[in-house]
Amino acid sequence: MIDTLLKPDLTAVLRSQLEIELLLACSRTKVAPELEAKIQLLVRQKLDWKHLFAMAARHQLVPLVYHNLSSICKDDVPAQILAQMRNIYVYRVQTNMFNTAELIKIHRLFQEHGIFAIPFKGMTLAMTAYQNLSFRESCDIDLLISRDDFPQATELLSTLGYEMHGYIAEVKDNPEVRYGSFLQSENNQKGYDFYNPGNKLAIDLQWSVTVKAQSHYFNIDFELFKQNAGEVSLAGNKLPQFAPEVMVLYLCFHGSKHCWQSLKWVCDLSEFIRSHPDLDWQQLEQQARELNLTTMFHLGLLLAHNFYQAPISESLLAKIEQNRRANVLFEQVQQLIFTRPFTQWEDYGFIFKLTDSWQGKLRFLSSLLFTPTMKEWEAVKLPSFLFPLYHVIRPYLLTKQYLNRSNRKNTVAK
Repeated sequence: MIDTLLKPDLTAVLRSQLEIELLLACSRTKVAPELEAKIQLLVRQKLDWKHLFAMAARHQLVPLVYHNLSSICKDDVPAQILAQMRNIYVYRVQTNMFNTAELIKIHRLFQEHGIFAIPFKGMTLAMTAYQNLSFRESCDIDLLISRDDFPQATELLSTLGYEMHGYIAEVKDNPEVRYGSFLQSENNQKGYDFYNPGNKLAIDLQWSVTVKAQSHYFNIDFELFKQNAGEVSLAGNKLPQFAPEVMVLYLCFHGSKHCWQSLKWVCDLSEFIRSHPDLDWQQLEQQARELNLTTMFHLGLLLAHNFYQAPISESLLAKIEQNRRANVLFEQVQQLIFTRPFTQWEDYGFIFKLTDSWQGKLRFLSSLLFTPTMKEWEAVKLPSFLFPLYHVIRPYLLTKQYLNRSNRKNTVAK
């Protein structure tokens, strides 16, 4: 019998336990001897290797899984599967090297013009959490700067071939949707997306890590990030980085706002905790309370500890066990993370439960119900002087959508 890495009650709800066990065992930077023996035992079972590969690809964990399988038991892995993983691994190594060079070039350009930019996620997270640029998949560059520096930063990026990209660019050029209360309007956003058609690289240039609708979840402004920034060494260059405790809270927030639908985000958190053994857990708990992030913080730690055995103090684990809301959300995530994405309404319910304050819940509901989106604009075209009516159209269309969904479910049930 193979001991499970997860809680025993999870076995009944997961359809591919052996493949999930192998995925969890292999998606980490350090494999202890007992876990290596478990991997060697697992690969000799009757596995659905295509399903394992599909899960690793979906959760963006192929580089780590390939590294460990090829190092520990490559002769027991089907040659075709190992070759597919190797192709992705090599591609990611090349992509990450290019992204690193581009990040350093952009950072130097901003420095030369007096712009303080903090890279986060991407390559800097790969180094601070995994200590290896090859182990973490990343598709773009995330930079946090002061909103006052955006005009100059935009001009500098244009000299490198970057163009404003995505719906926010369309909104800026579309007078009809500049109405400040639209979710897609500049007033509600956190930054701009840029894309370079020459090198096919995207840059997410942000003045905040959250959109306005989520600012009550993670209310740390750029100046606080700047004042508390540390440093990370990347290809011989010193770049600013979030302070370790702030990064832990950010990773818990980021995974939670996306309902932890990617195992990669759990892996990020676990590896970051392991690579920072001197984390100030008391400071973390205090900051989480002040930011009303306690449930998100506890949920992230529950996932990191149960999936990857991230080292967390017994006293903190005892507190987490008493957080009923975090444990309910944990059960929901672990039942769905390996099977299917959350539905839209599951997503809404999950986000509603995340906040620790009733004020936060009310702000979330208010934003959800009364902040119009492009969907309302596309459904009903109103002249600009009637735009305030979109605040009424939004809840009407949501209610109609929900009732239609309920009717379809009842029809299927019959």
